[in-house]
Amino acid sequence: MNKYDLILYDLDGTVWDSIPLIMKCFKLAYIDVFGQCDRSDEDLKSYIGRPLPETFAMHDETTSKALLDAYLSHNAVLLENDEIPLFDGVADELYRIKDLGILQGFATSKRTVSAGVTLKHKGLDDFFDVCICKEDTVNHKP
Repeated sequence: MNKYDLILYDLDGTVWDSIPLIMKCFKLAYIDVFGQCDRSDEDLKSYIGRPLPETFAMHDETTSKALLDAYLSHNAVLLENDEIPLFDGVADELYRIKDLGILQGFATSKRTVSAGVTLKHKGLDDFFDVCICKEDTVNHKP
């Protein structure tokens, strides 16, 4: 008998090291829309983990949409280039836990398609038993 029936993980910053890519996409989006990014790294990092529409909601509707579109455009290219590494040892541990018969899943603010690209690149697209993405919830994390 296992102590746990299911283990849920976050993806960004937990399973894989996507923080540099997220920061790059934030900065590129602001440069695309405003011609520069004057937001500090600390400020931008404070939005990681929240759904993107909420992140850009501080701006008017037109600007918010432009930032979202620019972010998603840059993000799609970088994801397809497989620019997000797994943290060292994560894959081995995921498989070790699976061998114990414990179900595993993730809950993320990422859209299904965005999460799916990296899962596919890492050979984990059919690995998880439970997958909760942005489209699966009404109230998002945090």
